[in-house]
Amino acid sequence: MDTKYKSTSETIFKARHLLVLMLVFAVIYFLGAHEGIYYSDDLAYSEFAGRLVNGTFDVTDNGHTFIHRPTVFVPISILYHLFGVNILTYSFWPFLCTIGCIYITYKVAHQHDLNAAVASVFLAFTFYFIYFINFLYPDNIVAFFVLIAASTYFSVLYGENNKHLFKAIVFTTSLFLAGLTKETAVVVLPFFMYHAIRAFMKRSALQKFWVYSLVTGLVLLLSYFTWYYIETGDPFYRISEMEKANMVYDNYLNNPSKSYFPRLTVAPIEVLISTGSFITLIFLLGGEKMLEDTDLKKKYYWLFLFLTAYLTLNFSSTSLSVYNPIKLDARMFNLVLPALAISASYGFNKKLNSIKFTLAYTLIFSLTAIYLTNKVGVIYGLLALYFAAHAAWLYFGYTLNLTK
Repeated sequence: MDTKYKSTSETIFKARHLLVLMLVFAVIYFLGAHEGIYYSDDLAYSEFAGRLVNGTFDVTDNGHTFIHRPTVFVPISILYHLFGVNILTYSFWPFLCTIGCIYITYKVAHQHDLNAAVASVFLAFTFYFIYFINFLYPDNIVAFFVLIAASTYFSVLYGENNKHLFKAIVFTTSLFLAGLTKETAVVVLPFFMYHAIRAFMKRSALQKFWVYSLVTGLVLLLSYFTWYYIETGDPFYRISEMEKANMVYDNYLNNPSKSYFPRLTVAPIEVLISTGSFITLIFLLGGEKMLEDTDLKKKYYWLFLFLTAYLTLNFSSTSLSVYNPIKLDARMFNLVLPALAISASYGFNKKLNSIKFTLAYTLIFSLTAIYLTNKVGVIYGLLALYFAAHAAWLYFGYTLNLTK
């Protein structure tokens, strides 16, 4: 057997083993760390699912904005109908979406060395992503639909440039379902709007894909607003209910203790650091010269998806009438964590074998640990120790090779 082919085969084999290990870890976490009902949010979704099963569901009855997120509780209602109400059926849908995200992340990440598997590690070991695997919350569900949409367009850009109609339907339907899961899905639209405008301005072959996508989107939105008009008499009923909720919930308008300045300056970085997502962000920085042009473009696709969506999330408003930035809970940006993990996978194996990068990781994680001085800081401190040892191992290994 050719040595190069054997090496590649062995790498793929090891990568798949690492992926399986992450999937097994997710299953064990789902079963072992299950806490039941988490808060009023998942209790509400479970109640809506029960109403669907009992035939008492009415979109105007509850007055809760969560009732307008059917892709969270409709699958649960099907599980309730088939298998009854229990701790597993209540949370099996977010479990499937989390598993799906880990697997798709592996499939579309950098297919070189162990990088694809490393992407699945980045995602599975991001605490607040895996944490919501067993709670009926929309955050990992919306991440799943956004990832399907992003992966579909990624295949149009860098895969076989065919089946435009089918891929456009999958792409648009996924984005539509993401919007039915949680309103924050709109933060990915600027990224795709840029690609659509660029395709039409350049008169590229991708115009056909975007025409199909726009037509599909119009059909879906028209059907959606028509349904609301039939049920409530107001096609924009969901939007008006959200506006009312924004005036009641704790926000920057009616809470004098909240300040715009820290929220719009240091908070976007601090929330990444405090949730551990900053680790993956550091891993994606640099290494562009180690990549071929095509791989570099692929990395930038996922990087710009993360950046545009994250910036839009941080600086847009939850209200159309007043400026009210979204509350930066960790789970609010779960929908873009797969893109972050995929982007960080490109060239990571080479960076891991570079003294320059391992020393940089040691320094950055050390400074972060000192800055935090809490339990999360311990994680950064342990990473700093690891990369310090790793850098020493690379240095002495390189020195020994020179003396031979």
